[in-house]
Amino acid sequence: MTLDPASMLVRVLGPQPWVSPLVAAQVLHTCTGLLLVKYHGIHKLVEGLEWRKGHRPDWPFVEEIQAAGFPLPVVNAWFATAAQLVGGGFMVVGLGTRAAALLVLGTLLGAVYTNIVLKKSNQMALLYLLLVLGVLALGPGSWSLDLAFFG
Repeated sequence: MTLDPASMLVRVLGPQPWVSPLVAAQVLHTCTGLLLVKYHGIHKLVEGLEWRKGHRPDWPFVEEIQAAGFPLPVVNAWFATAAQLVGGGFMVVGLGTRAAALLVLGTLLGAVYTNIVLKKSNQMALLYLLLVLGVLALGPGSWSLDLAFFG
């Protein structure tokens, strides 16, 4: 049986019976959480601790927050760092998935605002924002702790 190119495209890109919404949710919240922890939480924590111990003269994250005009830049830097680490970690295991996503969403809205004020590219912050909105919409996945504990 031969298919024309349009039919092949529909067959490949159309709904797939082997992908359930719960599996899609699982992949989304696990990968989003891993990305947040690895690329945003850990390096901010390391830089913040080095700055706190006096091993580095500044913490660029605090300076960005201050330049954007947010109050209490040091407190906000630690809060955002904790939110990305803890919220990302909770998303990885699917515990309090929507609450974790909501917490991270707040930091991402702050990042978008900061990038606008500082005239920096918003591409990455907006991409993460879309991922987190997807986690909010889909909720926990099929192998999440939310599902195991709360059904």
